[in-house]
Amino acid sequence: MKLFPLYSHDTFGNDRMFVPRWSPEYVLTDEEYFKPQKWTYLYDHLPLTKTLEKYVDYDKLKPGGNSRMRLILTAVNVLTAEPLTFDSFLQQITLKHIPCNISLPAMQLSLDRSRRWNICMGW
Repeated sequence: MKLFPLYSHDTFGNDRMFVPRWSPEYVLTDEEYFKPQKWTYLYDHLPLTKTLEKYVDYDKLKPGGNSRMRLILTAVNVLTAEPLTFDSFLQQITLKHIPCNISLPAMQLSLDRSRRWNICMGW
């Protein structure tokens, strides 16, 4: 059995990707900080959002945006257990599509008013 160190990304996050909601910096800004039973996500993914905004040109990720570049992403609709496919040749890829398909700790995203989840605890 492999034991995980106390000082891992699961406990403290990664400053460029995600930060745990239980971090002391959220005491004053998160209304549900002391009510974890109401949490629908464990980590704040704002650092990842900022990184994606800085480096991704979303104008090239839309139909007709760049004929030599194609991005296909997948996710799962947890309400129906159906796979979802996002294809830059068929639809505009936005900031919400990219985190929806990658394994980040307990993340909930909403696209088109329905819930899509990607859950991975990083083990």
